[in-house]
Amino acid sequence: MSVRSREREEIGTVRVAGAHRPESDRRRPSTAGYLFAVVIAVIGLVAAAGWGITAYLGIQRQIEDLVRVGVPGQAVVSIPEAGERVLYYEGSESISLTDLAPQVSAPDGTLVRVEAYDVDLRYDAPGGGVGQAIGTFDADSPGPYEVRINGTAPPGAEIAVGETIANSRLGSVVGAVLLILGSLGVGVVLTIVTAVRRSAH
Repeated sequence: MSVRSREREEIGTVRVAGAHRPESDRRRPSTAGYLFAVVIAVIGLVAAAGWGITAYLGIQRQIEDLVRVGVPGQAVVSIPEAGERVLYYEGSESISLTDLAPQVSAPDGTLVRVEAYDVDLRYDAPGGGVGQAIGTFDADSPGPYEVRINGTAPPGAEIAVGETIANSRLGSVVGAVLLILGSLGVGVVLTIVTAVRRSAH
């Protein structure tokens, strides 16, 4: 066999061997997708927890800043903006709005209608016991409103006056839940995509 024929044979052998790589030589996609999925899920859970704690502390400050009136008693509540205001009963026993006999006067001296609060809204009162939304009134204009409690209640009970805390609670809960669901959803998608890519190789 001539030298040129032998070279052609060796070259053809090399080309054929290089054209068919063994399956073991093919690299499977990285598992980094799994790590990213875990990191995103953890970040979402931590952020949601931080959001929840911050919202809780904000609600606690809002509760502490409520203007409180003894039973019986009276106080002047300065309302900077028109809108709904809530009367909260803080005490160890349940009581009705009729028992408290609240009376609210607008800045011009006219009486403001006080209605029963129709949603069960409770919180932990700063001085112990339970706070419960019991009445509501509409402040049509900003200014000083006189709140007078003419009824009776168990010793130590107070009436707190201020804005509703329901909106703060609802927004915080919904936001934290959406954040958790979003981060977990992204994590699940990354996990599925990574698993499919790896199984295809």
